[in-house]
Amino acid sequence: MKLDDYGIKQYQMDDATTTILRDSLMESEKGINNLGKSIFNYPENQITGKQRYYNLLIDIQEWETYALPFVKEIVTDFLTSIPGEVLKLKSWGNILRMDNKIYPHRHFGIPDDYDVNPQSVSGNVFLGSENPTATTYILGGQKIDVPNEFGQFTLFPPNISHAVRAYKGDGVRVSAAFDCFCPSRDPEGNVSGEKWYTWTHQ
Repeated sequence: MKLDDYGIKQYQMDDATTTILRDSLMESEKGINNLGKSIFNYPENQITGKQRYYNLLIDIQEWETYALPFVKEIVTDFLTSIPGEVLKLKSWGNILRMDNKIYPHRHFGIPDDYDVNPQSVSGNVFLGSENPTATTYILGGQKIDVPNEFGQFTLFPPNISHAVRAYKGDGVRVSAAFDCFCPSRDPEGNVSGEKWYTWTHQ
């Protein structure tokens, strides 16, 4: 099974930059957990449930410096953006310890003409773990475990269901997720919540 048959593309960040992003997210964990009550039934000590309160790409300096330009580059490649298009970005982190998981979910729906006019893309980046892990995607009605690779960004249509199985072993599994939306391609669509970063593609 080929991932690109389902509109999934992968991009690679260098190890040194990936390590900077991982370390800064770990250092921010306590502050993120204090931002407010968790959503989507996640434990209060798991930052996955705090995603509505912040945007990694503008609220953590290292992410704004190193991740934001890279994410802008790969989402505009995925969407084949044209100069003058306005795009919106939101990103949040995940730090999993023993038995923590990311529940099966989709980020949002897509219009019927998505194949010829993709107006959005979701993604994740794997920032390391002490034990091998994978992200599970539902593709063609099957659960497909895609092994996680350090510094790998995986971009996919937002309606693909995915999850991360319960983490087992020592240490932590660190990752981040993000959404990108181009309003002019889907005037009837919208993005909810605050903390979206907006820019015009040049």
